[in-house]
Amino acid sequence: MQEGGPRRLGRHHRKMRLGTHNVSLPGLLTAAAPPTLVGAALVWVRIYHPEFIAEYKEIFTPVAGMIAAVAAVLSAIVVASFTAEANTRNAKVKAAWDALAKKQWDKDYIAARETYVQLQRRKTAFSKYARKAPDGDEQFVKEFEAVLNIANDYEIMAAGIEKHVLDEGLIRDTFRTAWIDDYKTLAPFFDVLREETGNDRYFEYFRKYSQRWKKLKEVEQAKKAESEAKHGVAAAKSE
Repeated sequence: MQEGGPRRLGRHHRKMRLGTHNVSLPGLLTAAAPPTLVGAALVWVRIYHPEFIAEYKEIFTPVAGMIAAVAAVLSAIVVASFTAEANTRNAKVKAAWDALAKKQWDKDYIAARETYVQLQRRKTAFSKYARKAPDGDEQFVKEFEAVLNIANDYEIMAAGIEKHVLDEGLIRDTFRTAWIDDYKTLAPFFDVLREETGNDRYFEYFRKYSQRWKKLKEVEQAKKAESEAKHGVAAAKSE
């Protein structure tokens, strides 16, 4: 890790590289909509019901392959339609779709997510994973690695946004609720880690976008409440 760079813990894990480019061709957007919606639905299922994915992987794996194939074709169309500069950006789109499709079915990630969800349901004190594992406690190590996998994955995505490799709007719209909830769950782990190491930069980008999107969500909710209140007053006056 370079001096002054973002901090995450250094276990081997899968990195998702998601480059994005806004394409204005109406026909291309129309063609891209179905695989995009299906992909978003699969992401939601993977996050909230990893056990369902694990049980029916024989069904979902071909679907992931289909999405990757469609995305590859669409990306090829884009690459053939724009300038050399745009071609470079759109090559990242294809690579992003490929990485995203593969990530949804990564066995290590699915297993880590399933362990993490179980820990959540048991209302585990996640702060304990910032400390040294008890000697010979293999279950603790398994749980720690799952927590680390999830935390590092979010930090990689957040760093991608920060460095303009990933589109913030796309990631926010896809992951915001889970992102905010998971940061809240893992915050005790991060707090102890930062305190014991004296380094406040661990998972700093995960924290940054969690805070930003939480504030944005609160603003949106306030505007919605205000709008509903105005409509309620207007309806009352019309009666």
